[in-house]
Amino acid sequence: MAQRKRRGLKYIVLGLVAEQPGYGYSLIKRLEQLVGDAYRLQESAVYVALNQLRADGLVRQVERQAAGPGKRSDRVLYEATPEGKRAVARWLGKSTGAAEPARSELVRQLALSAPEHAGGLLRGIEEAQRDCVGLLDAMARRRHALGPAAARHGWEVEVERLVHAYGAGMVAAQLAWFREAHAALARFAAGTTE
Repeated sequence: MAQRKRRGLKYIVLGLVAEQPGYGYSLIKRLEQLVGDAYRLQESAVYVALNQLRADGLVRQVERQAAGPGKRSDRVLYEATPEGKRAVARWLGKSTGAAEPARSELVRQLALSAPEHAGGLLRGIEEAQRDCVGLLDAMARRRHALGPAAARHGWEVEVERLVHAYGAGMVAAQLAWFREAHAALARFAAGTTE
């Protein structure tokens, strides 16, 4: 499953570079703008993907600017190769397969827990609930901040709406599960289970 996730990010990054050449940081910002809070991104993963794409001959380095004072590394501009553009087209045209199950550290902890762990699990679930509510609020603010869609093309507006709806739906489903799990564990901890 982790391999599929890495492959997905690789093609997302390749798609961005095929659409418009960019530096790693600008690609990260474009990706965040496209998917908003629906996709939590580790910035270093974009650079790993770029290195893999370069090794695979799907992108090439077209410009390198030396790191300035206080900068950690050089800025590298990437563009898609002709093979990279063909690879994106193939990726966009194929089925992605079955839905992936959610992966959560909290669910793994719950699966391995014993009754004496109920207090810690309840605290973890409460924290996860707060995170979900905060994320849903951030998603709503982002949608509101985008303003009227009239100035943008119909396809872009609809894709953006679908991506954000997916993210919000996933977070809402997690929040519902966290609430159910909290209620069940709280009843157990209080000795009122049936």
